[in-house]
Amino acid sequence: MSEFQWKQIILPQNGLFFLRLLCMTVVFLCLWHPTGLSQDSPGVQDSSQAIERSIDALEKIQKDYGDFLAKRKRIHEDYSKMEEILRKTEEDFQRINNDAMRQQIMAMQSSLQSTRIFDTLVDLPDSVREIRNTPQGRSRSTRQNINRFQNDLVRAKAMADLDVAIRGVQLNQLDAASQATVRRRLETFQSGMKLQNEWIQWQSDWPKFLDRYWPHSDPERRFTKAELEARLEVLKGSDPEDFAAMITSAWLYERLGRWDEALETIEKVIAAETYFESTALCTKAFILYELGKEKDAKATLQLAIKMDTKSPYDRWIRARVAASRKQLPEAEKEWKALTTLKDFELESRRALALVGYARSGKSAADAKKSLKEAQLAYDLEPTHDWFSHLVLCLAFHVSKSEKEALMHLDKAEEKATDENLELCKRIREAIADGRTIEWDFQDGYGDRKPN
Repeated sequence: MSEFQWKQIILPQNGLFFLRLLCMTVVFLCLWHPTGLSQDSPGVQDSSQAIERSIDALEKIQKDYGDFLAKRKRIHEDYSKMEEILRKTEEDFQRINNDAMRQQIMAMQSSLQSTRIFDTLVDLPDSVREIRNTPQGRSRSTRQNINRFQNDLVRAKAMADLDVAIRGVQLNQLDAASQATVRRRLETFQSGMKLQNEWIQWQSDWPKFLDRYWPHSDPERRFTKAELEARLEVLKGSDPEDFAAMITSAWLYERLGRWDEALETIEKVIAAETYFESTALCTKAFILYELGKEKDAKATLQLAIKMDTKSPYDRWIRARVAASRKQLPEAEKEWKALTTLKDFELESRRALALVGYARSGKSAADAKKSLKEAQLAYDLEPTHDWFSHLVLCLAFHVSKSEKEALMHLDKAEEKATDENLELCKRIREAIADGRTIEWDFQDGYGDRKPN
């Protein structure tokens, strides 16, 4: 087993307190002041509530990750205790003077090695086979761990079978002290087998934290500046080994144009050579493209592609890279593949709607595709915010359904903050002029370097 540092998660309580206080103040003004924000900017209340919910969600993820690390620490400690028991009983076990018993045990071991171990390998826990078929199973360190654990499981299973054989017939031939020694060692081997299963399950569960963090990385590039900064404030308290949180932080830094911090953060993930390495490389490539370092970006992206992890996060980022570089057919292909995954379908269809909108000037078919995907995405959502209405407005506009377009634009403006109202204003002007806007798939808050 690899060794890890154990560090306590420390949340920035003071910063979060003031963030909550600010959000509560905004909500109070919206609800109780007749001339306050609720009349002038209805979207501000929704935004502040969204920030509050995101803080709570991220804090919950970090608490769960702290518990998850505690479980890893307990597994390591139990493993060390098991090794200590085996070490202490080894000398006593070797002093057992029953030669006949030794010969019978050796014969049983040989029989087990020739007839039982093959069956044991076939019946290895399903979790091992599942890991082999996941992106995690292609990680070099994970493969090494699985191989080592398979060998340990084989030995543990063999000793468990041996325990069954000798308990009923041979154990009573030993004196009480020798029986206790043999029993203790066999029980330790059985405990070790359970411990290995726990460790394999722990490794299988570890990548799932990225599933929970990902929505907070602003994959659709729609968060306001306040929403981005609020999430970063929470993520500052992440554990140094919480690589999923680091990937999320890197994307938030990138959105804010803080590229040095984004690169510094994502490099830590790459250096760790974990399951998340390919996603981290894709993230780095996107940032390098943002900085105009095209040669380095291409090389980095190729490294990620060669890993062939089939990660949906990698595919999403590749689509984002292609779209930001106006390679819309490639972006469409990547997002189309993600519509088959439940957790990615809504956002992927909305991205496809925007691709269709961007290409609608060249083909009427693209306008139809835009409306189809936008409507499917809209129908998948239980509730709709400003962005949901905005995308559907764009799709209706290029499909020549101006009435429906303006209706959804009105709803988008009702729910948008001042920061997003500027975009709504541009779209309203475009509709009035009978034209489309050039959708910016590379939208961010920093001053971009020229490509």
